[in-house]
Amino acid sequence: MDVFKGLYHTMGPLRFFIFLGTLTIAIVGYGTIGWWLSKNIGWPDSYGFHCQGRGCLWIELYHSPQLLKAGRRDELILFAWMWLIPAVTAVTLAAIISKRWLRRRKDRIRPLY
Repeated sequence: MDVFKGLYHTMGPLRFFIFLGTLTIAIVGYGTIGWWLSKNIGWPDSYGFHCQGRGCLWIELYHSPQLLKAGRRDELILFAWMWLIPAVTAVTLAAIISKRWLRRRKDRIRPLY
């Protein structure tokens, strides 16, 4: 909650609530799109597996290539929807790691020969 207090004091009340509202709408919209697509095509029950509870994300990601077999529009969109957050996370981590590696490589002391 300290993060929200800091953001509130930094941004001011109007900007803070606009930011928080926009973020909430984006998260709810993302979840609603995934839920609607899953219901529309019957994912995951009609693809030969069922999952409930913890750990379903990894099981569904493992079985997600089945969505590419038929190649219908909703299945392709659901596949992209499922892999959006892992892909963004991987790209972000790769950018951070490469930036740190390049900075360390650039700042090394080179011996004089």
